[in-house]
Amino acid sequence: MRIDTSGDLVLQTKAGEVRQHRPMVYQEANGARHEMAGSYVLGKRGAVAFQIGTYDASLPLVIDPVIAYATYFGPYGSAIAVDSVGNAYVVGEIPATPGAFQIPGAFLSVTKLNATGTALIYSATFSGNTDDRINDIAVDAAGNAYITGRAESPDFPTTPGAFQTSFGRSANTYYNAFVTKLNAAGNALVYSTFLKGETTFPALSRK
Repeated sequence: MRIDTSGDLVLQTKAGEVRQHRPMVYQEANGARHEMAGSYVLGKRGAVAFQIGTYDASLPLVIDPVIAYATYFGPYGSAIAVDSVGNAYVVGEIPATPGAFQIPGAFLSVTKLNATGTALIYSATFSGNTDDRINDIAVDAAGNAYITGRAESPDFPTTPGAFQTSFGRSANTYYNAFVTKLNAAGNALVYSTFLKGETTFPALSRK
């Protein structure tokens, strides 16, 4: 753990940094909020404490976490991933932005928000014409987004040369899984494939 120059508490983990913003400390009196100095202090054996300036001990003391940003996003969001610089990739139903990858009439979207939550970097749309769903999303170090879910639409977008470009049908099959990789700019599919394991795939041998 360390405290950076802005007063944030930074915890280094195997998965990356976890940041707790410098606390907001205040008391309320006569209908007004009075802020006061407050900071983190590193103690022995990994302990973390608050250091607080002068305050009125007869009034409640509030130590609040700081919200970096909060924004509406809709009509819904079903999954989220965050890259190494804090950009957020959200699955939902947001119209495509100019220059982003899009399928006419598609309703599923991957939307990239900047690290401060103040602007859309891109919103890419893709789906078929029936009940397709995105279940999860992940982002690699280069900013490519990997999306997985289920497709009911035979016309769900796939890419030439992908593992399974045709919807796998059998008597009891209504859905196929899919995996789609969206490039870092959000304007092209690196690959997109159906995944269905009944009678569609050839048998795999083990060595």
